[in-house]
Amino acid sequence: MSNGISENAKGTPNFTLAFKQMASFVAIAKTRATSQVLEELIQQCFVLLPSDPLSTPNQVADALYALFGLRLNHKEVAMALQRLMRAGTVSEVGNSHLALAPAIQASLHSRIDTAQKLESDVREVWLNQARVLAPKLDGEKLWV
Repeated sequence: MSNGISENAKGTPNFTLAFKQMASFVAIAKTRATSQVLEELIQQCFVLLPSDPLSTPNQVADALYALFGLRLNHKEVAMALQRLMRAGTVSEVGNSHLALAPAIQASLHSRIDTAQKLESDVREVWLNQARVLAPKLDGEKLWV
Protein backbone atom coordinates (compact mmCIF):
# COMPACT_ATOMS: atom_id res chain seq x y z
CA MET A 1 0.00 0.00 0.00
CA SER A 2 1.10 3.51 -0.58
CA ASN A 3 -0.30 6.81 0.62
CA GLY A 4 1.62 6.82 3.90
CA ILE A 5 -0.21 4.07 5.80
CA SER A 6 2.04 2.96 8.66
CA GLU A 7 4.26 -0.09 8.28
CA ASN A 8 2.12 -1.94 10.84
CA ALA A 9 -0.90 -1.51 8.61
CA LYS A 10 0.75 -2.29 5.25
CA GLY A 11 0.53 -5.52 3.33
CA THR A 12 -2.06 -8.19 3.75
CA PRO A 13 -4.66 -7.51 6.39
CA ASN A 14 -4.12 -8.87 9.87
CA PHE A 15 -7.36 -10.80 10.29
CA THR A 16 -6.73 -11.43 13.99
CA LEU A 17 -6.51 -7.68 14.51
CA ALA A 18 -9.44 -7.16 12.16
CA PHE A 19 -11.55 -9.64 14.11
CA LYS A 20 -10.63 -8.02 17.42
CA GLN A 21 -11.43 -4.56 16.11
CA MET A 22 -14.72 -5.68 14.57
CA ALA A 23 -15.66 -7.53 17.77
CA SER A 24 -14.91 -4.36 19.70
CA PHE A 25 -17.03 -2.37 17.30
CA VAL A 26 -19.93 -4.83 17.38
CA ALA A 27 -19.80 -5.10 21.16
CA ILE A 28 -20.48 -1.43 21.75
CA ALA A 29 -21.77 0.18 18.55
CA LYS A 30 -25.40 1.15 18.32
CA THR A 31 -25.59 1.77 14.62
CA ARG A 32 -28.37 0.64 12.34
CA ALA A 33 -27.60 1.74 8.77
CA THR A 34 -24.75 0.54 6.57
CA SER A 35 -23.61 4.14 6.11
CA GLN A 36 -23.33 4.54 9.88
CA VAL A 37 -21.18 1.39 10.09
CA LEU A 38 -18.83 2.76 7.42
CA GLU A 39 -18.65 6.12 9.20
CA GLU A 40 -17.88 4.36 12.49
CA LEU A 41 -15.11 2.31 10.89
CA ILE A 42 -13.61 5.42 9.29
CA GLN A 43 -13.58 7.13 12.68
CA GLN A 44 -11.82 4.12 14.17
CA CYS A 45 -9.13 4.43 11.49
CA PHE A 46 -8.31 7.91 12.80
CA VAL A 47 -8.04 6.57 16.37
CA LEU A 48 -6.13 3.38 15.56
CA LEU A 49 -3.70 5.08 13.14
CA PRO A 50 -3.20 8.48 14.78
CA SER A 51 0.11 9.29 13.10
CA ASP A 52 -0.90 8.18 9.60
CA PRO A 53 -1.93 10.79 7.06
CA LEU A 54 -5.59 10.10 6.37
CA SER A 55 -6.35 12.96 4.02
CA THR A 56 -7.91 11.36 0.98
CA PRO A 57 -10.57 8.74 0.37
CA ASN A 58 -7.84 6.50 -1.09
CA GLN A 59 -5.77 6.72 2.10
CA VAL A 60 -8.81 6.03 4.25
CA ALA A 61 -9.79 3.08 2.01
CA ASP A 62 -6.25 1.70 2.38
CA ALA A 63 -6.51 2.04 6.16
CA LEU A 64 -9.90 0.27 6.16
CA TYR A 65 -8.35 -2.60 4.23
CA ALA A 66 -5.26 -2.78 6.45
CA LEU A 67 -7.19 -2.67 9.73
CA PHE A 68 -10.37 -4.54 8.88
CA GLY A 69 -9.66 -6.43 5.66
CA LEU A 70 -12.41 -4.48 3.91
CA ARG A 71 -11.98 -3.36 0.30
CA LEU A 72 -14.44 -0.55 -0.22
CA ASN A 73 -15.42 1.58 -3.17
CA HIS A 74 -13.50 4.86 -2.93
CA LYS A 75 -16.63 6.78 -3.90
CA GLU A 76 -18.49 5.35 -0.86
CA VAL A 77 -15.55 6.25 1.37
CA ALA A 78 -15.50 9.79 -0.08
CA MET A 79 -19.22 10.22 0.53
CA ALA A 80 -18.86 8.94 4.11
CA LEU A 81 -15.99 11.38 4.71
CA GLN A 82 -18.13 14.22 3.38
CA ARG A 83 -20.97 13.27 5.76
CA LEU A 84 -18.52 13.15 8.67
CA MET A 85 -17.14 16.56 7.72
CA ARG A 86 -20.63 18.08 7.41
CA ALA A 87 -21.48 16.69 10.86
CA GLY A 88 -18.29 18.21 12.33
CA THR A 89 -16.97 14.78 13.29
CA VAL A 90 -13.97 15.10 10.96
CA SER A 91 -12.36 18.35 9.92
CA GLU A 92 -9.40 19.57 7.91
CA VAL A 93 -6.55 20.58 10.22
CA GLY A 94 -4.10 22.01 7.68
CA ASN A 95 -2.18 20.77 4.66
CA SER A 96 -5.35 18.90 3.64
CA HIS A 97 -4.93 16.57 6.62
CA LEU A 98 -8.09 15.35 8.29
CA ALA A 99 -8.62 14.68 11.99
CA LEU A 100 -11.41 13.70 14.33
CA ALA A 101 -13.00 16.33 16.52
CA PRO A 102 -11.38 16.07 19.98
CA ALA A 103 -14.64 15.08 21.73
CA ILE A 104 -15.30 12.33 19.17
CA GLN A 105 -11.74 11.08 19.49
CA ALA A 106 -12.00 10.93 23.28
CA SER A 107 -15.33 9.10 23.05
CA LEU A 108 -13.93 6.53 20.61
CA HIS A 109 -10.84 5.98 22.75
CA SER A 110 -13.13 5.33 25.70
CA ARG A 111 -15.31 2.90 23.71
CA ILE A 112 -12.29 1.03 22.37
CA ASP A 113 -10.76 0.84 25.86
CA THR A 114 -14.06 -0.50 27.22
CA ALA A 115 -14.23 -3.14 24.48
CA GLN A 116 -10.61 -4.18 25.05
CA LYS A 117 -11.28 -4.48 28.79
CA LEU A 118 -14.32 -6.64 28.05
CA GLU A 119 -12.25 -8.85 25.76
CA SER A 120 -9.54 -9.15 28.41
CA ASP A 121 -12.08 -10.08 31.08
CA VAL A 122 -13.73 -12.69 28.85
CA ARG A 123 -10.32 -14.09 27.92
CA GLU A 124 -9.30 -14.41 31.57
CA VAL A 125 -12.54 -16.17 32.56
CA TRP A 126 -12.28 -18.48 29.56
CA LEU A 127 -8.62 -19.36 30.27
CA ASN A 128 -9.46 -20.08 33.92
CA GLN A 129 -12.27 -22.39 32.82
CA ALA A 130 -9.95 -24.10 30.31
CA ARG A 131 -7.36 -24.69 33.06
CA VAL A 132 -9.99 -26.36 35.26
CA LEU A 133 -11.73 -28.38 32.55
CA ALA A 134 -8.69 -29.36 30.48
CA PRO A 135 -5.52 -28.79 32.51
CA LYS A 136 -3.32 -30.63 30.00
CA LEU A 137 -4.24 -28.27 27.17
CA ASP A 138 -2.45 -24.99 26.67
CA GLY A 139 -5.21 -22.42 27.02
CA GLU A 140 -3.00 -19.69 25.58
CA LYS A 141 -2.70 -21.64 22.30
CA LEU A 142 -6.41 -22.40 22.32
CA TRP A 143 -7.31 -18.72 22.68
CA VAL A 144 -5.34 -17.66 19.62
